[in-house]
Amino acid sequence: MKKKTLVSLMLVTFIFVLSVSALADDTLTIWHVYTTDSDGKQIVDQAVKATQEKFPNLKIVSSPMEDGAYKTKVQVAINSDELPDVFMSWGGGSLKKYVDADMALNLNSWLDENPDVADGFVSSTVFDPATFNGNVYGVPGHGIELFATYYNTEIFKKYDLEVPETYEDLKEVIKVLRENDIIPFALANQEAWPASFYYMYLVDRIGGYDAFQSVLNRTGGHFTDQPFVKAAEKIQELVDLGAFPNGFNGLKHGNAQDYMLYYSGKAAITIQTPSFIPNMKNEAPSVYEATDIFTFPAVKGGEGNPNNALGSPGGSWFTVNKNTENKEAALEFLRNLSTEKAGMALKEAGLVPVQKGVEVEGRIPVKMKELFMAAPHIQTAYDQTLPPKLGSFHKESLQGVLDGSLTPEKMTKEWEDLAKEVYGEE
Repeated sequence: MKKKTLVSLMLVTFIFVLSVSALADDTLTIWHVYTTDSDGKQIVDQAVKATQEKFPNLKIVSSPMEDGAYKTKVQVAINSDELPDVFMSWGGGSLKKYVDADMALNLNSWLDENPDVADGFVSSTVFDPATFNGNVYGVPGHGIELFATYYNTEIFKKYDLEVPETYEDLKEVIKVLRENDIIPFALANQEAWPASFYYMYLVDRIGGYDAFQSVLNRTGGHFTDQPFVKAAEKIQELVDLGAFPNGFNGLKHGNAQDYMLYYSGKAAITIQTPSFIPNMKNEAPSVYEATDIFTFPAVKGGEGNPNNALGSPGGSWFTVNKNTENKEAALEFLRNLSTEKAGMALKEAGLVPVQKGVEVEGRIPVKMKELFMAAPHIQTAYDQTLPPKLGSFHKESLQGVLDGSLTPEKMTKEWEDLAKEVYGEE
């Protein structure tokens, strides 16, 4: 009797284990940060729907979460080796950590066998931030991202201002705006990354695209080189000129405090990600109609091409977990990010599609695509391109430069010292 009971117990346990395994096999998990349509959630939703149609018996769980929560959850998942079947990154260093940990699926052979995927995008450069040593590890999951300089044309007209072509011109614009009690730039920098746009543009305009690339790839460049030091000096100069609102390091972008300054007319200019377009169009349509964009001004004597832009040729990249048990379905999800339907989903959200076959509409999106396509180089954000330690240091130390607690020389030296440690050069 006891023997029969033991056998029955073992059988029940075996069936339970099989059931759990079957449940895992029958669920495709996807993690990302697109919580609203204006962020780009529609492209994920349509890709999930198209994948579900091909795999009707598969349960697909798409889990959007806030940016900070996502980064924390992913880091925990890496440490415990519990990544979902498909996960999102911003390319560069944020993706390379998965590649180095051998957690990301190499897509080269799949892309070779399915040329329609790469052909679905406007340019092959969309894969660059997800390519390491010639191997592709991600497919774009968002639209063209240009970190543009937005300005209120009515305010410029009222004070007889023209779009600045040089940094010296920009200083004159700042002076006139301040004389008329207008905040020049709407900046909310509690999260630390918004101010990085200004610094990165200045580094590019002073040292050119190769200045950062030579440091990133450790091909002779250092963070103590003049473009990085001088850019920090000019950031401090902008603070001294009153370019930003009082207490900008304490204002929260997540609460749209910078948006509100711009919407209300208290500020005349701002540098933002493309999600600013649909948000402004919905929340302040009259301001949207009065808004235009321009490229960040050139710096006299600088080596950078003033048409160079900050941004991303795909916004984010979706990667397949190398150890997924649903590889075919996961790859189908990636395929559905490259289609014309995916591009239409981005267009409907007010974003600029990176997929072929979709006509861009709207004055600002059309101009944004024109500026993007005309840019000789697109510099991706430092905090997303550098190894995580260096990216975090950049944002946090720049706050110190902005509030005067760090000198440009001390910031860049500490940055370079950390780089030597991260890259194992000590």
